[in-house]
Amino acid sequence: LGEKAAQAVLDARADDGFNGPESYRPHAAPGRYVPTAMVAVPHWPQRRPWLMSSASQLRPSAAPPDMKSEQWARDYNEIKGLGARTGSRRSAEQTEIASFWKATLPSIYHGVVRSVAEQPGRDLTQNARLFAAVGQASDDALVAVFDAKYHYNFWRPVTAIRNGDVDGNDATERDGSWLPFIDTPMHPEYPCAHCIASTTAANVLMRIFKTSKLVDVEMTSPFL
Repeated sequence: LGEKAAQAVLDARADDGFNGPESYRPHAAPGRYVPTAMVAVPHWPQRRPWLMSSASQLRPSAAPPDMKSEQWARDYNEIKGLGARTGSRRSAEQTEIASFWKATLPSIYHGVVRSVAEQPGRDLTQNARLFAAVGQASDDALVAVFDAKYHYNFWRPVTAIRNGDVDGNDATERDGSWLPFIDTPMHPEYPCAHCIASTTAANVLMRIFKTSKLVDVEMTSPFL
């Protein structure tokens, strides 16, 4: 039964746009070099969602902070100080937390879902529906995230901090050699994919179990 259900899903999603095509165009003046690694899944805003009416349905209306604002300066300097690869002001605990969350993609939350599924009183059908609900919602979350990311196309901290002298804010000092503790993924900054993916999985679990106080959940990271 599981194999039949899986095949039905694959058949239904065969033309959902997951594999492209994509036509992302790097911005460059003619003849000027730009980094040549291609960005991640720029075509996903064209994918067919599972549950949303469109990829842009939940696009945040608020743009990233104005770079001349106090909020931008505060966030800039916080990331510059805490997120640096060397010479940061992170605590040992903060470094451990950051290392744990180097893991990406919705599959990192499957351990949490599995630990809930293994709680007493649940049966196979309930758990199959549980994983399906988390999987569909998480995939839609990523479709929505990448729609917003490529809509706002906001620079990453490593770009911002190495260009702090051109953002129009006197409170952001440039550091021409700054590197982040974790290698920067190849997609725009805003909004936060980790935040949205984790919150999506959590909300599905809270809705199914009608509680915000799930206990005895487990999650591991390949980076610790």
